[in-house]
Amino acid sequence: MQSMPNPVRINSRGLTAVELLLTLFLIASTMTIATPSFQEILTSGEVDVAMNRLTASLSTAKTIAVTSGETVTLCGSASTIACGDSWNDGILLYIDRNEDRQLDPSDTLIQWISMADFTGDITWRAFGSQHYLLFEANGVVRSQNGRFTLCPRTSNSDHAATIVLNRTARTRMERGVAAATQCENNSST
Repeated sequence: MQSMPNPVRINSRGLTAVELLLTLFLIASTMTIATPSFQEILTSGEVDVAMNRLTASLSTAKTIAVTSGETVTLCGSASTIACGDSWNDGILLYIDRNEDRQLDPSDTLIQWISMADFTGDITWRAFGSQHYLLFEANGVVRSQNGRFTLCPRTSNSDHAATIVLNRTARTRMERGVAAATQCENNSST
């Protein structure tokens, strides 16, 4: 009778303490390198979202002013009731028939967009320093042109952005050094 060959035994043992520590060290090193890069991606994405919301609001205001034949007000606001001084909370867009910067029963609310998830600062600087924009029925901005500056709360100024608005309600976007200079100017005033 033939004997059966011995099955091969696999040496199954766990990891040694040295191997486990080496693996944990490599994981920790990789995370240390990757985390700042990931934070930069998140900050850049946050600025992009805020820029898109603001640009879309400007475009919507102009379009509705032209199609409705009425003046449309766009302002920073923490609520859907009245204009405020801060653009960081939200953007209020409505037809303000009596131009009192408050949403009255005779006015028409177009939209309110929350900007609360943008952790930086949004400022509007313009000739005349009004805290709101009025879009006329012919599509122009009443007596103002200026710039929105989006300054993220990060030490890297590459993520700063500006949206330049001219009197005909056309926008131009800037990123990086030019926008960072505006952030520095805003923080010093």
